[in-house]
Amino acid sequence: VSDGKSDSEPVTVTVGAGTGSAPDADALASDGDDEFNVEALNVGLLSNINLSGANSSDHDGDELSYQWQIQSMPEGSTASIVSGASSRDARLNAGDLQGEIVVRLTVSDGALVDSDEVVVTVDKSLPTSSAMFGLGMMILYAFTVVRGRRNK
Repeated sequence: VSDGKSDSEPVTVTVGAGTGSAPDADALASDGDDEFNVEALNVGLLSNINLSGANSSDHDGDELSYQWQIQSMPEGSTASIVSGASSRDARLNAGDLQGEIVVRLTVSDGALVDSDEVVVTVDKSLPTSSAMFGLGMMILYAFTVVRGRRNK
């Protein structure tokens, strides 16, 4: 900079986009019988599906936040994230209608985000997952006990 009488020392300014790198989202699903190694899963009606973001990472070592959301499902389906929507691991109920459910995992390191999807195909010809069967048996047992108590 000059005022016409004297010059100041030059200053160099470097502007960059930052040194951090985006996290890497990795969404996986399991019906309870398999390892978390699939990005597409076929299940029966009303099955519970375990969702995992455990393989997601941040190259800078930043702590990650997680968000699970259903992106698409058959119209009128009762499919829902029943637990852990904001956790690394979540649980999806496949609902009562046949078709594809697309679930998106979004991970953030506080500055940058990444997303990955898992596809669950609900097929009414397949049996309900074992986790749901166990829950159904518990509900049936509870109903039987309550009903028996009421009649006495």
